[in-house]
Amino acid sequence: MKRNSLVYIFLLMCLTPIMAQTIEYADEESSTEARLRVGADFQYNPVKGLSLSLEEEARMRNNFCTFDRLYSTFDISYRVNSYFKFGGAYSFMILYQDGRKKTDYVSYWDFRHRAVAHATGSISFNRFTLSLRERFQTTFRTDSLYNENEVVNPKMYLRTRLKLEYDFFSKPLKPYLSVEMFNPLNQTKYTNQWIDEMQYRLGLEWRLDAFNTLEFFYMFDHSFGNDVDVKSKKDKVIITPETEYNHIIGVFYSIRF
Repeated sequence: MKRNSLVYIFLLMCLTPIMAQTIEYADEESSTEARLRVGADFQYNPVKGLSLSLEEEARMRNNFCTFDRLYSTFDISYRVNSYFKFGGAYSFMILYQDGRKKTDYVSYWDFRHRAVAHATGSISFNRFTLSLRERFQTTFRTDSLYNENEVVNPKMYLRTRLKLEYDFFSKPLKPYLSVEMFNPLNQTKYTNQWIDEMQYRLGLEWRLDAFNTLEFFYMFDHSFGNDVDVKSKKDKVIITPETEYNHIIGVFYSIRF
């Protein structure tokens, strides 16, 4: 009986701060825009199966009019056989953020770090290749312009991508289709979603020669999250559903040494 009483008291202590707050749901906000991604990837294979790469990627948003972010990524992966490979990566991210109240509505640069672990399994049939990639990523914010009750830091995701490629016999072209699901692994106490982003991609890899490749793609990005605004002085939490429909064009260059 004493044990049950202690459990009830503990739960009451944990839930009281949340119960004291009023949670309101605002009208959904949605947006649609065109975006651009360009990048270059430099790959080196020191031994059979081992691949080292350095990639630079720049992104534009607001219908190609505003610089969005820059990624510098180092990746190391090892192909065990024709069916399976695994690896890890580190990314240094530079984001250009719109102004907010804490910055007197002046735009600012935001620096973040991302660590990634990934594994890919694939099978080939005729000239098709079907692959499934699981990617765990965690992103660390370095700024102090956020409320820990509104966002989590670091932010962790499990990303699942299914991809189908076709390899022409006599042409250096490889078209592909892919779909990727973003599953958030940690969230605020006010949000609870299994999936908050889906990406659908149609692309083409053009092998210029044995060392150089160009990639072109169109991607439809559908994100559906919740913006949490905690009003500490009013004991109120305002949750605004946010949906984005982004049309993304990508051009990437890859060279292998």
